[in-house]
Amino acid sequence: MTESPHLLPSDSESGRRGFETLMPYRVEEVVLVSSLYDSFILQEDGQVAELLLEGGELAMRDAPQMVHIPDAEDALQHIAKSRRNILVMVTPQMGGLDPVDFAEQVKQHVGAVPVVLLGYDASATRSLLERSNANPFDGVFLWSGDTRILNAIVTLIEDRANCLHDCVQVGVRCILLVEDSLNFLSSYLPLLYSEILRQSRSVLSEGLNLPDKLQRLRARPKLLLARDYRSARDLFDEYREHMLGVISDVGIPRNRNSQKPDATAGADFLKHVRKVAPELPLMMQSAREENGALAEAMDITFVQKGSSLLHQEMRDFLLENFGFGTFRFDRNGEQPGAEAHSLQELETLVAKVPSASLLYHAQRGHFSIWLRARTHFRLADSLEEKPADSFEDGEALRAYLLNALRRARFRVQRGAIVDFHRATYDETIQFARIGRGSLGGKARGLAFVNRLLPSFAPEGELSNVRVVVPPTVVLTTAVFDHFIRRNRLQHVALGMDLTESERRERFMNGRFPTKVTSDFRSLLRAMTGPLAVRSSSLLEDSHHQPFAGIYETVMIRNVGSERERLAQLCDAVKQVFASTYTDRAHAYRNATAYRHEEEKMAVMIQPVYGREHHGKVYPTFSGVARSHNYYPYGGCGPEDGVCMVALGLGRFLVAGEGGVRFCPHRPQSLPEFSAVDDILENAQRHFYALPLQDSDAEQHMTEGATCVDPFHPCQYPIAEADHDQVLHHLASTYQSEDHRITDGVSRSGQRLVTFANILKHGSFPLAPLVQQILRIGQEAMGCPVEVEFAVDLEGDPEEPQQLGLLQIRPMALSEAEIHLDIDDFDADLALCQSDRALGNGRMSGIQDILFIDPADFDRSSSGATANQIAQLNAQLKKEGRPYLLVGPGRWGSQDPWLGIGVEWNDICHAKVLVETGFEGMRVTPSEGSHFFHNITSFRIGYFTVNPHTGEGSLDLEWLREQPERELFSHGVQHIRLEQPLEVLLDGRAARGVILKRESSPNRS
Repeated sequence: MTESPHLLPSDSESGRRGFETLMPYRVEEVVLVSSLYDSFILQEDGQVAELLLEGGELAMRDAPQMVHIPDAEDALQHIAKSRRNILVMVTPQMGGLDPVDFAEQVKQHVGAVPVVLLGYDASATRSLLERSNANPFDGVFLWSGDTRILNAIVTLIEDRANCLHDCVQVGVRCILLVEDSLNFLSSYLPLLYSEILRQSRSVLSEGLNLPDKLQRLRARPKLLLARDYRSARDLFDEYREHMLGVISDVGIPRNRNSQKPDATAGADFLKHVRKVAPELPLMMQSAREENGALAEAMDITFVQKGSSLLHQEMRDFLLENFGFGTFRFDRNGEQPGAEAHSLQELETLVAKVPSASLLYHAQRGHFSIWLRARTHFRLADSLEEKPADSFEDGEALRAYLLNALRRARFRVQRGAIVDFHRATYDETIQFARIGRGSLGGKARGLAFVNRLLPSFAPEGELSNVRVVVPPTVVLTTAVFDHFIRRNRLQHVALGMDLTESERRERFMNGRFPTKVTSDFRSLLRAMTGPLAVRSSSLLEDSHHQPFAGIYETVMIRNVGSERERLAQLCDAVKQVFASTYTDRAHAYRNATAYRHEEEKMAVMIQPVYGREHHGKVYPTFSGVARSHNYYPYGGCGPEDGVCMVALGLGRFLVAGEGGVRFCPHRPQSLPEFSAVDDILENAQRHFYALPLQDSDAEQHMTEGATCVDPFHPCQYPIAEADHDQVLHHLASTYQSEDHRITDGVSRSGQRLVTFANILKHGSFPLAPLVQQILRIGQEAMGCPVEVEFAVDLEGDPEEPQQLGLLQIRPMALSEAEIHLDIDDFDADLALCQSDRALGNGRMSGIQDILFIDPADFDRSSSGATANQIAQLNAQLKKEGRPYLLVGPGRWGSQDPWLGIGVEWNDICHAKVLVETGFEGMRVTPSEGSHFFHNITSFRIGYFTVNPHTGEGSLDLEWLREQPERELFSHGVQHIRLEQPLEVLLDGRAARGVILKRESSPNRS
């Protein structure tokens, strides 16, 4: 990776190098200079507006406007003033100037504006041209009532202007047509373009999505026209390397200004081409049947112009020689065999057909020809560089072709959002969508990462690591909308008269349309392992309110019969849909400016990242990294970022249960793991994995669960990971007899997850890799970012190690600034002061405190304490009274021994949080959790103190002595103050103070 990468790669890395720049010249306006009668004939007979859209639905986007100007002088003024790409079309009957004089004046006064003459009679048109020594027209054609000629003229002019650029840019091929007969050319040109368009449409069926289809359309073969021998030689010499084939008349003029055909000039030209390019497909066309013998002697395809089968013979030539249509496998050049209609089908057949057939086609360059016709220029070039005789045998050729085809399909799809098609979806497609609606915030962020990854080229110690986005299929919000309407859930979703369980039940009873369930079946044929079904709502992961952890992510084992697996997936998606309207989601939205009706849910379906270990699935470790560190330490600055990692699935981190916290720029500085006692206290005690059997799930239910939850992972003790032999990168060993910890697992003793081998000894380049990912993410998003990832280190040691990016979201930072000097305040006035405070600015008007006294806190009743807080939160919210929440341990932790497991909606009306340690518990911020992310986005003041170790202060005695104090169950106290508190937070220094009354100390 370079220091200044191209963050949004061109299509070079995704297999579409330069396609977005193809056909830079497009005719934007056709100026028709003719009599009113001629204009009427063309517009009424030909329906000009429709004709210029003849190319079909995709061509409509580039249809030029037609402007009729009957007077030549007026036309000259219009052309001279125009800033658009103009094509001038002239008929013999025009007002003012002679058509030849008019064309000459356009060339003289305006410059390189193409002018074509559209006549009605060949003899009269030639007589008109003979009046001038030089032909001033860029094309001369006849109107015979075939409406397609107008579109063919526009396309021919564009092809001539774009051909060199497109050939050089991506290797587009061109066809040279040599013909001077006005009658034949005017009828033949539309036929030829019809076949080219037919081929383009067949290629479009392979398009990944609409933008990809448009790019493929631009990469179609270009048609070049020459009317004489000299022009044909010049065009051939210029485009020889990009020539797909040549179609030539026999009797053509020798030079541009001659109107008289030479009976042998066309044959001479074809002889020249055959000599310098013996493998190039050639076709001779002639009205004289005797020229067929000449073509046969030259080994050239011959077509008689007067043949009633002219169109079919021309089409057969294109199909056989230019790679148009299907790829037909031959058996030793004798019998026709299987046919491939797409790159995917070609790969399937290459694995099956006899090796002799592969050698036959490779020796004749058929693979490259067919691939170029389907716009796979890069792949075609690579195959051409390996001739058939360079392989030991047909099986070696087969292996090479299969590898090249698979890599090409992966390269083309990499970074793209592919429209899901049941017939073509497989494991090579990284990111697909079902439906035309929005991807939602979370999937949008992941699609953006997927788009960035082609430019991510790790170097040095990172070169043996692949950074990937797991294969992802997104059900867009259109599927959600259809599900709501189909099952009449509009009022159920927003009706607060129903309980949450009743709303969920209505969703779970809903049915998907047949199309969606058919897509699910195809998806399950490709994704055969456990699946993560993740929310991706419209509002999720926005810059200001990220909705982190508000909606569901569920996991399914994806086992059983096809019907059972389909039912599991349908239920999981419904579960995520229903989470849009939980009480928690309603409470969160009420705290924002969004209306409930604005929210819609998309759903991401991905394989669970990791691998199976003795009946359970999990990655080696998971991580959450932030490019901005709210709590820098040990010489690191906020801009150096922070990372939290833990063994197993990421639930341990996002639930705020702990993990190893480090700065990517100083990975060996670990304050919470600096001494033996610290490590014993802070080391991870369990991990999460997805069990594949009910019996295993029952044995390892999470604490507090009353039944097996088929949609979520289970807790396992660290000893299970040791048994699975995944701790060699992550663990150290505690030897109690020496009260000593050694890195690694080679000795017997208690296993402690310290990540020592990674962070200290570099067994995996995690820190520099996280640095690079965060830097690129922040540069691309234009703001600090948070990234969730998982790492698999248990694969083939000969293969690159993998880091899977699971999510990226913008971080919300406060823009206001206040500079705070704690020393300016009287210590007696400070209720709380901290050097690890989050937030910025001044908060006042707080006269309520919810206080859980550490001396009275019973960890075993943490859940009941959280419920009591939630009830008081609802009451204070109803009264419109913001409050200060003070309690022991880590707020939002799902581990009851680390703190009180409130959810966001339980405390959503709190203005400031204080979490305090006490004897036997040193509290650390829950950075990396969903709870923590919501605190930052809602600008909640957040204080972390450990008074027993000298880290900050909290006046517990003052709280205990307050007269207006109401005691509730499970240790919760509600204090109401006469004078409001004042909270001051310095975001730059991460310092804060809570004053017992509003005051005006010195501060800058």
